[in-house]
Amino acid sequence: MVPPEPEPDRPGIHPDDARSFAEAAAFRAGFDGATGRGVLVAVVDSGVGQHSHLMGPVEDGLGLIRESDGSVHEIPDFVDRIGHGTCITAVIRLLAPETKILPIRVFHDRIDRTWSSVLARAIEVAAERGARVINLSLGTTNLEHRDLLAGACARAREAGATIVASGGLLVRSARGIPDGPPPPPHHLPAALPDVIGVVADADLPRPRIEAMPGAATPYEVRAHAFPRALAGRPQPANFQGPSCAVPHVTAAVALMLEREPDATKDRLVAAIVERTVGDRQ
Repeated sequence: MVPPEPEPDRPGIHPDDARSFAEAAAFRAGFDGATGRGVLVAVVDSGVGQHSHLMGPVEDGLGLIRESDGSVHEIPDFVDRIGHGTCITAVIRLLAPETKILPIRVFHDRIDRTWSSVLARAIEVAAERGARVINLSLGTTNLEHRDLLAGACARAREAGATIVASGGLLVRSARGIPDGPPPPPHHLPAALPDVIGVVADADLPRPRIEAMPGAATPYEVRAHAFPRALAGRPQPANFQGPSCAVPHVTAAVALMLEREPDATKDRLVAAIVERTVGDRQ
């Protein structure tokens, strides 16, 4: 059981934390007060560290390594030595505090280097262990990996998992993120039909998510581009960008699955579209 979060106005709470708790409460109110209770979320990333801002324990996770012969093996070490996976998990736990978190470590010394075979196996392991949502704050534009990743994602979806993955950045200039090209149209696995593809929009207020307008991109949702604020630290000192948009959507999916456990990927996306339209009316 995850301990209850502090009241935003309780004495001793840092203003940054108070703001985060208030934003999270408002976010959950948009999902009928759901908390994600009982929904297992796999975070495929650099692992998870035990930090206070995670607001509770995580499940016994694992790491995956690729041997020199190309085989992929499980190891019991899921401790985060980079910080990225912990950052992603903290967003999910803030917005959906009663989710269960399964850490799967695929990044070991750098956040931009792993193997497609390791990622594919991580997706499969997450589904095998009963994850209802798989958070992939990562991706590749190398189309040579499409079939391998597509197969793993299809099997995970058949097992009842919903995959949420990063499709790249949408808006880069509004809040200090450098200008750059639009998100690539084939960012994998986000562009696959079995995956909810997410792009970051720095113009959206934290922790807002919206359906993508139009059908010019394979990515279906856009989300706030920054993680949870760290008490007393400026935002540029934290992670930011495409990977940080994904857990906002992952949390929303977990909240919806608590209320509607049998919801399919298409139903979940439709619900986000309905909420976006409703918010704009």
